[in-house]
Amino acid sequence: MIDVEKYGLEPATLKRSRRDFVLLFMIGILGISVSYLAYDFTLEREIEKNRINFDRVSGQKSSELLHAIADSDSRLKTLQHFYQASNHISKTEFRAFVKGVLGQDRGLAFVQWIPRILDIDRQNFVEEAHRQGFNDFFITQEGANGQLESRTQQDEYFPVLYVESFSGDGPALGFDVASDPELNRVMNLSGDSGRIISTGQLKFSPGEERASGFISFIPVYRKDVPINSVEERRSNLEGFYLAAFKTAEFVGWDLGEQEGGGTDLYIFDVTVSKEKRLIYSNPAPNGNLPDKSPQAGESTIRAGMYWDTTLDFHGRNWLIMFAPSHWSNQWSQITWFPFTILITGLLCSALVVIYLSFLHIQKMRDKRFYCLQAKSRRELEDESIALKNAMINLKDKHKALEESERRFAELSDSVGEWIWEVDSEGLYTYCSSAVKSILGYEPEEIVGKMHFYDHFAPDV
Repeated sequence: MIDVEKYGLEPATLKRSRRDFVLLFMIGILGISVSYLAYDFTLEREIEKNRINFDRVSGQKSSELLHAIADSDSRLKTLQHFYQASNHISKTEFRAFVKGVLGQDRGLAFVQWIPRILDIDRQNFVEEAHRQGFNDFFITQEGANGQLESRTQQDEYFPVLYVESFSGDGPALGFDVASDPELNRVMNLSGDSGRIISTGQLKFSPGEERASGFISFIPVYRKDVPINSVEERRSNLEGFYLAAFKTAEFVGWDLGEQEGGGTDLYIFDVTVSKEKRLIYSNPAPNGNLPDKSPQAGESTIRAGMYWDTTLDFHGRNWLIMFAPSHWSNQWSQITWFPFTILITGLLCSALVVIYLSFLHIQKMRDKRFYCLQAKSRRELEDESIALKNAMINLKDKHKALEESERRFAELSDSVGEWIWEVDSEGLYTYCSSAVKSILGYEPEEIVGKMHFYDHFAPDV
């Protein structure tokens, strides 16, 4: 608490001083708040800029991927035209066409020709296969022990007649694809719809730990017949081309060598259960990130920055998602600009508060000096008045004394007697006028000049 009497400050001045300190505190808080808001705003703009760039690159990569898939799809459809352009598909023609048209398709494991064979034509079909050089050919199915066995009698069969393998995989010749329930379901869906239909993820060989690819069925119908309804398509179905793809090779490409190398690609097949949805994820180039498990879900990716789109791929609903790679900070880089804004704002706020505090302190010093000066002036004025009054009293007393001495002199003169007064040394300090008639001296000749014993005889 400031001592009012010591510093000469008035209560109103102290009140204003406290109000000024509160105002300075509020200015400081306001400066800090504005600095933080500016920092947060610029930081959000930096994050938004990264997100926009990420969306742009992801969109470009998605377009490239979709374009590559569309090219592969168009090449698969040429198999239908190949059948329409040929009176009879031989093994040589099949191999030459498949290698020429589909040989460069990435991820393609094998292509098969699967004709539709009615039960009444089964024996003739097998004998024709033998004449073409397939001496051990017969229509088979997978037995209970996992070994191939002769196919049980059915109304129709879809055996593998020709195979062009690009990876050494694929079922044996003569295997009836319809004997596999899942393959038969997808194959019937393709034949009834007249569209290319793909399976979910499958294992191409027993040694695989998990499903690694999918199979697409391309339906083929008789020439120059109507196929506008399901019944017409079923009655005029000739067979199917079967194309098997390795998913990782079919989808994957090296993102690390392109713009957006810090981007991971995930593909989910949302037409299956959640635990089997993830069908592809590109690994981190430097291997620091563990492989994604098949149980990884979209929710994990959606928790951070991501970009997604959907694709209707051969009857499957694929969800394509891009997310920043954990090993890369490409999409999380923040410049120094937000921090510069924050530091500059805080420094400016501090300088403003310091400057205003200096002005306030200087103002208080000036106010204190003014108050002390006014107090001193008042004290001097009071002392001057007191001195003036004392001088007036002294003058009055001096006049009274002179009046008293005058009256005493008049009284002593009127008596006619010599009246005198001496000090302790015997020196006259007063003599009445009667001294002249007695001693013959004027009072002025005696007062202050003669002692009373000067009038005695020398021998006294």
